[in-house]
Amino acid sequence: MRAKSRRVPAFQAEHAQTILEATEADISKGFAEPMFTWGAFCSNYPAGTFRTIRRFPVLQSSGKVRPCDDGDGGGHTDLTCDDNKLSLCNALQPAVHIRALHQAAEELEADITAWDESVETGGEDWPDAYRFTPFWPAHRLLAVVMLFHPKWKDIALVIYNGLLFGLKGAVIAFNRYSLFTERMSRRLLAVLISLYFDDATIQDWGSCRGSAQAAVQQVQTLLGRPFALEKRQDMSLHGDFLGLTHDLTQAMQGKVSLTPRQKLVERFTSMARQAKHEDYFPPGLAAKASGLWNFLQTGVFGQVGRACLQPIQSLQYLDLPPFKFTPSLRATFDMLQAILATEFERVVPV
Repeated sequence: MRAKSRRVPAFQAEHAQTILEATEADISKGFAEPMFTWGAFCSNYPAGTFRTIRRFPVLQSSGKVRPCDDGDGGGHTDLTCDDNKLSLCNALQPAVHIRALHQAAEELEADITAWDESVETGGEDWPDAYRFTPFWPAHRLLAVVMLFHPKWKDIALVIYNGLLFGLKGAVIAFNRYSLFTERMSRRLLAVLISLYFDDATIQDWGSCRGSAQAAVQQVQTLLGRPFALEKRQDMSLHGDFLGLTHDLTQAMQGKVSLTPRQKLVERFTSMARQAKHEDYFPPGLAAKASGLWNFLQTGVFGQVGRACLQPIQSLQYLDLPPFKFTPSLRATFDMLQAILATEFERVVPV
């Protein structure tokens, strides 16, 4: 049995080698089984026993090409819907942790503003987060990754052992472990920690010299899911979480300052500049812009700016090609950039 078509879209053909290398890296790490041609795969798994999911390249605003899996096109999104609802924190969570410290002090009738102490913040990030969350073995054939192999000049199929980014059901499945890690670290280790998917923010007394962060990492290592050392934010008075930089210099006095992370502001500005120059703004880029602004607005003016996002959201879900950079999009980005240009600092009283 052979695939009916070998026609590959130009952008996908251009980055086929990048997609192949990323898939081969997953295989080498044990996240996926060996790769087969369509014919070889079907000789082992007859038609009707598996469902393919197309892997395609996405150009991120940073210029990096990332492989993604089309859960909508393969019908996986509809088949893996879940009635569970996620309850996630936002970029203000470090301030919420500091508020908890002050509330606990009030209950103990302690004046921590007079203590010769500081509060420090750190961050952690899981590597290959979804990949480490396994499929139920019997379900692996319901999400067989399909990609174009530039050397074989043919379709290649791969069975994955870990969850894929294109599966709606993977979001809930992964966050069950994320929530378990958060609750376990709070209750067993007494650590101020919160997770947003695979990103963790941790706060601790400065005199503890990073012991909370070390304890969380030790437990995660014992569980087989250590955080990535190269992505760690060591404990200090300043940290980044979900696009905001938070300052705990005055945390003992009840104030936490937050500002948008400069790198994200530059990325957002660069995205707008490139879209204007090329007169092209596809749905993938619109989704990225919407996501970036959702992070940035938390540290700027809260809900201000949300109303003008409609042109971006319309392009993301409703508009059809050609994806021109329309006057309404131009006006939207001009307004959002004007908000960012104020260099606003948000101070949260805790």
